[in-house]
Amino acid sequence: MSENLKAGEKVDFNIGRNLNPGIIKEKITEDKQVGGRVVHASEDNPQYLIEHENTGKIQSRHPEKVHQKEQESSGKSGMSK
Repeated sequence: MSENLKAGEKVDFNIGRNLNPGIIKEKITEDKQVGGRVVHASEDNPQYLIEHENTGKIQSRHPEKVHQKEQESSGKSGMSK
């Protein structure tokens, strides 16, 4: 479960069976209107607003559907020739 994510962090999030790339926009802890519908959230039942990296659409997801991305390596191993 990922309940300590911050705005700007890159994540993968579930849509059905697929993992999708996104960026955390906000952690919601109270009811809020998003995209024409009300997202129900509280301190005990938060949700994240996530911007899909490919489509730009904003979606809400429960923390158990959001997975922090591992740091991408720069391709350098620190070894010299």
